[in-house]
Amino acid sequence: MKYNYLFLLIITLTLPLHMMANTLGDNDTCVGAIDLNCNDSITGSTLDNTDTAANAAPDEFYKYTGDGDLEEITISLCSDVTDYDSYLRVYTDCTLATEVTANDDACELQSEVSFLSDGTSTYYIMVEGFAANSGVFQLDISCVSGLTNDSCSFATPIACGDAVVGETTTDTDSGFNESPDEFFIFTGDGFEQEVTVTMCDGGTDYDSWLRIFSSCDLNNQIAENDDTCNTQSEVMFTSDGISSYIIMIEGYLINSGNFSLSISCSGPPMPPPNDLIENSIFINDAGGFPYTDPDVSSTDATPEAGATQDCDLAGINGVWYHFTPEANTLISGAVETPLGIRAVIFFTAPSENATIDELARVAQEDNPCFTGETASITATAGQTYYALAANMGGDTSFNFTSEVLGVETSVFDAFTMYPNPADRELFLNGTTPIEQIKISNVLGQTILAKHINNTTSSLNIAALSPGNYFISVTINRLVNTYQFIKQ
Repeated sequence: MKYNYLFLLIITLTLPLHMMANTLGDNDTCVGAIDLNCNDSITGSTLDNTDTAANAAPDEFYKYTGDGDLEEITISLCSDVTDYDSYLRVYTDCTLATEVTANDDACELQSEVSFLSDGTSTYYIMVEGFAANSGVFQLDISCVSGLTNDSCSFATPIACGDAVVGETTTDTDSGFNESPDEFFIFTGDGFEQEVTVTMCDGGTDYDSWLRIFSSCDLNNQIAENDDTCNTQSEVMFTSDGISSYIIMIEGYLINSGNFSLSISCSGPPMPPPNDLIENSIFINDAGGFPYTDPDVSSTDATPEAGATQDCDLAGINGVWYHFTPEANTLISGAVETPLGIRAVIFFTAPSENATIDELARVAQEDNPCFTGETASITATAGQTYYALAANMGGDTSFNFTSEVLGVETSVFDAFTMYPNPADRELFLNGTTPIEQIKISNVLGQTILAKHINNTTSSLNIAALSPGNYFISVTINRLVNTYQFIKQ
């Protein structure tokens, strides 16, 4: 037994160094990355490694974590020991999805990268080759600490709700006013926000100036302010939730001193409660007509993604209402303060829990698909209707009113239409003369219009294609709309 152990020991000691490294701890993959410290110098080889990502070259992985202070880290393969065309990459984690920096040829065919360590995050370093190259390398790491944020390159990260204090007296001037300055960097949380950066809390003892930029080249100034609160500064800007924004603190003219800075953000815009059709407000249960939904922010509503049977609503930021009248009623909807694209559109529905694709626009003259700041329909007792209201240019109230139609509406109580479904003819009967009819398809296009002026009529529909149609019937200058199916 002891002879076998001795034999294995001899074999292990005779292994080449790079094979021994793979035996004791394989950094061929990111999960096996070897820790680095400032001023380390490590030799290695990618000859026996596999290819993980990026170029089609074998690679090795190392990782570096700071000691809490802001540092500029330089990783270099520029030693004469490196004998192949190398490539360096730095990532935020082992998914290798976010690349911090990369370099091919910094020193002839060798690579070198520099990046800013926030002092707490771990950075993953990939050593690989250009194209499919591999070989022996020497990796050197150096760190520069004691960095200050008086340079935009070392801007201090700041987030919503943060408050910081500092001084600019010992800083340098990066431009604009002839005063020393400091830099902070803000990145949003993934959604659009209104951001306020202020020095108005009383902790700033000099005449300050605030500037916001889109990047460290300081060419695109988004906002600036000198005196909002006496000689102190405050700026507001809109963050897209993804981009980073540079905040420069400087002074009026050459002023400098102690400052106090805080940042606050509005939350993500909250959609109205009846944003989606499944959350539609049931007007019958909300007090009935007249009904007003005050100060609705339909600009914050979720854009519609679907289409009704005859009206495409895709991309419209609207809110939903529904109702079921107990009597034949004239229903009107209005946008109180029209701004931008706006509309009120009424639809028939099979139930009080309808989906968008079950709706059919009421095919009446005063209810177009789009656009208009008012709409009205003659609604039939017992029929459920939905209404979409939109005002995409700003906040407004949506108002709905009703007018129960008088005794004369009994003309429709005696009106009949048959058969339904129909094949060749559609028969109409009433006790009061039918003035006119109009047949429309589900797109709202008029297929047939005819003056009747009689209590009975038959319509030849043999030429119509099979499908759903709407017929608007006018009696005593009142209009009711019915749906029928052509077989």
